[in-house]
Amino acid sequence: MLETEWPMAVSCALSPPPAAYLSELRNRRKGKPPTSAPSELQIFTHDQRAVSAAGRILMANFDDLVPKAGVDAAKSYMVVGRDRYNVVVLQDAAGFRLLPNHKLEVKEISARDILSNVISVLLAQFGSWNLKDSSNAKAFSDALTARFSKPDARLLLVKGKIKGATRLEASHGKQKIGINVFVLPPKSISVAFRFVKVSDSAGNPLDTVKDASQNQALLNVLNWTFAPQANVSFDLADTDTVKITLNRTMEESVNALKNKLWGKEFEKTGLQSRSKKAALTVFFVKDYLSRDDNGMSETFWPPDVACVVADAPKDYVVDGEDPFEIVFAHEVCHVLQNMQQPKEIGKGTGHHKRDSILMCENREGAKIDEPLMKRINKA
Repeated sequence: MLETEWPMAVSCALSPPPAAYLSELRNRRKGKPPTSAPSELQIFTHDQRAVSAAGRILMANFDDLVPKAGVDAAKSYMVVGRDRYNVVVLQDAAGFRLLPNHKLEVKEISARDILSNVISVLLAQFGSWNLKDSSNAKAFSDALTARFSKPDARLLLVKGKIKGATRLEASHGKQKIGINVFVLPPKSISVAFRFVKVSDSAGNPLDTVKDASQNQALLNVLNWTFAPQANVSFDLADTDTVKITLNRTMEESVNALKNKLWGKEFEKTGLQSRSKKAALTVFFVKDYLSRDDNGMSETFWPPDVACVVADAPKDYVVDGEDPFEIVFAHEVCHVLQNMQQPKEIGKGTGHHKRDSILMCENREGAKIDEPLMKRINKA
């Protein structure tokens, strides 16, 4: 369909399409120049979608600002922490007004000074999640600034007031659009990092490439994955280095384990080094084989609450995602599910089949959807 420089008509109604519109649309499809002035075209369709004079169909809807930040408009789903903020876009919705909701406080970002204040508020919130200086926080504020300049987008700052499920709605005449909102209580988890240095029986080093200089980057992975999407944040309690010497025959090393740290060995030689201060200890190793000989990372629970994450796990992840970061978040998510569902421990794996979502047993990414959110932090 041929695009022109004509302005968009963003009003909506239930009127039938005018004959002038149908004629112009047929002409544009054939590549013919318009015969009517743009101002003469008030264009509508039967399904309450406005059509721009350029021929683009416009539907008032809610939209994401950035991916994996607690809004999935395609699923009509949004997360905001209690007494915290998130941003959602109201797209192609001129004339729509927001309906009152006592569980939410919603403010439209309608001026540059308001935008500046909102960015300051959000950066402070990111700072409370140890994310203020992260690339993700900068990308969020940059997207907010870029989207603000688009005339067809209305930016809404949403604050959660009362815990629970609710719905953010807007109306225009008889039309109503909405998005489901979950106001979540805050959860804070203390975590410790252990960097494992492994030597084989000959003394050859098999050390993890992770070390204490990466503490903040590792913490960022957890906080950006879980804080905006589930209002779960992590604080670093302590870090340490753990040394393990492999004690096995040459046949075991070459034929079976190939210099990987085996879960059953780790359980005896490394697990006792978990933190006494933190609720969760994460061990980073170069190569690992789980106790059941199937996995390259592993979660221990209970009574020892710990995860083991390999440097370069070969896992099936969404294109563009970092396999290490996904597996890191995956193992920690096991612990979060166990914390909230203690009666289910041992009854299931915590995995699912929803493609591209964290914990998917096939191809997973860092996105947390509504069913997984409810297993991590119930509204």
